[in-house]
Amino acid sequence: MLLEVRDLKTYFYVNGQELRAVDGVSFALDKGRTLGIVGESGCGKSVACMSILKLIDPQAGRIAGGQVLFEGKDLVPLPEKEMTGIRGNQISMIFQEPMTSLNPVFTVGYQLREAIAIHQQAGRAAAARRSAELLELTRIPDAARVLKNYPHQLSGGMRQRVMIAMSLACSPKLLIADEPTTALDVTIQAQVLELLRDVKSELGMAVLLITHDLGVIAEMADDILVMYAGRMVEYAPVLELFKAPRHPYTAGLMRSKPNILHEQEKLSAIPGNVPSLYEMPAGCPFHPRCEQAMEICAERFPDVSKLGDSQGVACWLHAREGGAQ
Repeated sequence: MLLEVRDLKTYFYVNGQELRAVDGVSFALDKGRTLGIVGESGCGKSVACMSILKLIDPQAGRIAGGQVLFEGKDLVPLPEKEMTGIRGNQISMIFQEPMTSLNPVFTVGYQLREAIAIHQQAGRAAAARRSAELLELTRIPDAARVLKNYPHQLSGGMRQRVMIAMSLACSPKLLIADEPTTALDVTIQAQVLELLRDVKSELGMAVLLITHDLGVIAEMADDILVMYAGRMVEYAPVLELFKAPRHPYTAGLMRSKPNILHEQEKLSAIPGNVPSLYEMPAGCPFHPRCEQAMEICAERFPDVSKLGDSQGVACWLHAREGGAQ
């Protein structure tokens, strides 16, 4: 197993209050596979993945518990010096908005060369050659010109390709992509997703894909992890989950997406709102919005019940059916 996250807990502290952004999340990802993490904004998707790379600001929060096993080695207790050798080299990340990730005062070429030089200790000439190769790998036309450009001179799609190129500089074993198609139009989005699929296949890396877009998940992922209010509520292979979602929240997400095969079908919204971290309800955090909630749902969060070999759900409706994991 390439990556195994066990009972991860990441808490923030605001005005003396403990906010549980990620509260006991577990998942695994094998080599060459794509795991999609899906859920509404604020559910903890990005925080969970930032925790893998230990990018949580220590003045604001901390990893309060759990393990992050990368090739069998727990990253949580590692000192910063060792983590610096893992970030970018073995695990890379594409952040949501490339304009805020790229430095506006340096050219694309300078930033690519710097990343290569830092992680691979390459000389200037070797870093320059590698930079051009990476832009060609990400299908950027006229790479020599783009290397001389500043980020503001590129379109959103081109900037995202540059970020992908930078993340691939060291041929990582794991790529974390945090909403890689946010703010892109549908045509560019399709091109970026196709690019990610191709480079994943060419380099043989695993991908951890964070998104709220079920269409992206259906197209890209092998397996899905559904999160709600910092908790994992369901996991399954993509085809199984789309065919038969077992958690009421997952079923609600499925009903809320457009279906091109049924143009007249009305979209069904999930009632209520995602709870605030400041006022998290007891028990299952989804129970105030759940039409199938029972008395026990307001008292305790259920253990994960395994349904077959590859699907699990944290819901009292299925507690007897699958047995605790």
